Amino acid sequence: MNWRKRKLINMNLLKITFLVLLLFISASCNRNTPDINANSQSLTEKNEVQSEVIGNNGSLKENSEAHDSIVATENNSQEEVVKSQSQNEKSDLVTLEESRNSGWNWWLYGALFSIIFNLILIFLLLKTINSKNTYKWERDDITIGKDKYKEEAKFYKERLAALEDEKRKKQVPKTESPNTSVPQKTPNSSIDTEEKAVEVDLSVESSSSRNRNQTEIISRPVIFYSEKANENKIFTSVSEQKNEYKSIFKLILDNIDSDKAAFEIVDSDFVLRMAANSPDTYLYPVCKPENSNQNYSSEIITTKRGIAHKVDGKWQVNEQDKATIKFQ
Repeated sequence: MNWRKRKLINMNLLKITFLVLLLFISASCNRNTPDINANSQSLTEKNEVQSEVIGNNGSLKENSEAHDSIVATENNSQEEVVKSQSQNEKSDLVTLEESRNSGWNWWLYGALFSIIFNLILIFLLLKTINSKNTYKWERDDITIGKDKYKEEAKFYKERLAALEDEKRKKQVPKTESPNTSVPQKTPNSSIDTEEKAVEVDLSVESSSSRNRNQTEIISRPVIFYSEKANENKIFTSVSEQKNEYKSIFKLILDNIDSDKAAFEIVDSDFVLRMAANSPDTYLYPVCKPENSNQNYSSEIITTKRGIAHKVDGKWQVNEQDKATIKFQ
């Protein structure tokens, strides 16, 4: 919520900046308008004076025969008036240019102020976006951490259940013989003989139970985990322990002595995201995809388990025994 508030404040500041720029523009336009109007009025008045002088000159030319001395004097005065008018026009043009330049200065000041203010706002927006990304990354890290602890808790629960089951199977049931009789005190140590017979029966029963437990342990399914398969379709880093950040494949054996194992993809968000980004390295050596990895959004499912064979102590997959996977 904090980054949203900061973003809203920055947008409001940006609007204020544009309003200030518009005020500068309007002020500069209003400042130039009176100067231009005044200059145009002065030029109009000078043109009227010049027309009056020209009219007077025309009347003087009509009476040139009677007023020669006056004509000469008027000609001189006319030249002076023309010179003064030209000088005044030049000064008016200079004044007009100065007023225009001053108007451009106002525009320049407004533009510079707006650029500086916008740069500050852009910096604040970038800072807000970075803080948002940082918050998102931290949230993703927390989510990954939660998934990791959930996987570990699930693993330890399964391990504990397996140990308890194994413990129950190893316990020897207590049975009683149906033909037990009360021992009688007779000479020649008859009681000792009967006790020895009972001991023999118990030893046979315990050995058979041990053999039965060993058979159950051997026939119980065994699970191994592997990080990936190399270009020769051989699984690497095979172990009974699952690594939450590296294990990609799960190998399932019928028993500990089996030389054939079915395998599938491990259900782990972190590892699947890594494998989906580089399927040629992690998946395709031992898997056939049903669709493109571009369809990956949250999981990779195994639609058909593959088969691996134990060759020289290594688990290897033939081309026809590859697993079939689907991105979704």
